[in-house]
Amino acid sequence: MTGASYGVGRGIAEVLGTCGATVYVTGRSSRHWTVEETAELVSGRGGTGVPMRVDHTDDGQVAAVFARVRQEHGGLDLLVNNVWQWGPADGYESPTSDQPLERWDAMFGVGVRSHFVATRLALPLMVERGRGLITFTQERPGDDARFLQNIVVDAAAATMQRMAQYLAEELRTSGVTAVLVYLGWVRTVNMGMGFDPGAVGMTDEELVAVTQSPALVGRAIAMLAADPDVGRLTGRTLYAGDLAREYGFTDVDGRIPRYEGGE
Repeated sequence: MTGASYGVGRGIAEVLGTCGATVYVTGRSSRHWTVEETAELVSGRGGTGVPMRVDHTDDGQVAAVFARVRQEHGGLDLLVNNVWQWGPADGYESPTSDQPLERWDAMFGVGVRSHFVATRLALPLMVERGRGLITFTQERPGDDARFLQNIVVDAAAATMQRMAQYLAEELRTSGVTAVLVYLGWVRTVNMGMGFDPGAVGMTDEELVAVTQSPALVGRAIAMLAADPDVGRLTGRTLYAGDLAREYGFTDVDGRIPRYEGGE
């Protein structure tokens, strides 16, 4: 479980803990959120949380995670790729001519690359056993029906979708499934970027009504991991809310949110 110190990653890890899973929790700890805290939450939910402080831009540190998994378990059932960086908060919706180059470096050099490296290292642990699920998380789909707020995030979302499609083709006889699960509007994502509902005339209650908790995508991934026929979905881009309808679960408040495209 990469990028699990806080937000969506922490929510997914907690849900996997309720399923009794052993979750290797990776991420760069900070003053406010740590992988150790997330691992404790996993164990408190009934699973086994294993904290590992990892800088996902350091390939050696990432390789050490998968070496440990192999040594302690011999294989891997589920990889959740959740590492991401958005780049500068300023200019997020600026035109392409004004987009900071740092955003590209963050989203591709850290986000997309981290997903690739973790997937590359996880695959032998799955292919050797003939089973496994690789999931990529993304705030929104990378399809050709919607364009996102700037050229960089749009290109990154499309790249993640294509990676899942490519893996599905490459691994079609291996027993390993690859999907992209997009989140919709999760409260922690936007709050982490400094979103202030009051600045746009929205109350906290209104924000909750149009968003979802990190647990929704966690429940979606847990259902996918437990589905013996998950291979039918390989290569697909899936919305957590649609999976809630298919598998019959809800968010923590009992709702099933609908994705409206986020234009």
